[in-house]
Amino acid sequence: MWGGGFPGGRASGHMVGRGACILVAMLFLAGIVFGAVAVKALGDDQKAELLSYVDALMRGVTRYTEPVKRGAVLQASVLNNLKTAAATWFLGVTVIGMPLVMAIVFTRGFVLGFTVSFLVEELGYRGLLLSAAAVLPHNLLAVPALLSLGMMSLSFSFTLVASAGARRGIDFLSQFTRYSLWAMVLTAVILLSSGIEAIVTPSILGVVGSRMM
Repeated sequence: MWGGGFPGGRASGHMVGRGACILVAMLFLAGIVFGAVAVKALGDDQKAELLSYVDALMRGVTRYTEPVKRGAVLQASVLNNLKTAAATWFLGVTVIGMPLVMAIVFTRGFVLGFTVSFLVEELGYRGLLLSAAAVLPHNLLAVPALLSLGMMSLSFSFTLVASAGARRGIDFLSQFTRYSLWAMVLTAVILLSSGIEAIVTPSILGVVGSRMM
């Protein structure tokens, strides 16, 4: 993606992009693994508390009231996703924020790994169904978009670092504009997932929950 302005040519740009892609994938998978392992470290009291929360959530979803709750879910999801996307974009520009971008990717994997592993371990096949209903719909868009944004952020930072030590610099304005435009597109996809989380996911959860209660 950055090959046109990268010192050393398009091949070097592709290498940077490939390296960023591999790093993001490894961090996300590591987060999932650590999240699953963290479930094993929970005590019985902690598991009981989380299960009571899940039970209360399911009872609430099966009696979902349209205007207020869905609006609140949408608002919270949009704000959280917008903050995450903006932070990921900004950290890519600062270069020194690369470790925080990695932390964002790792944390998203950790949360998903922990949530799915906990539900499946404690509820068996019902937990698997619950995970599919509660986690899958909006994350089908949110996760690929966030990982792509994280990859672009790291790639842009790597490009800036490499150009600083090269004889020929990059066309910063062109690269920054391209990076920002793609970030906006991916942010729009992430925000679309917020709509799915607020509208589609509760409906699916209501159906699944009514059969599980």
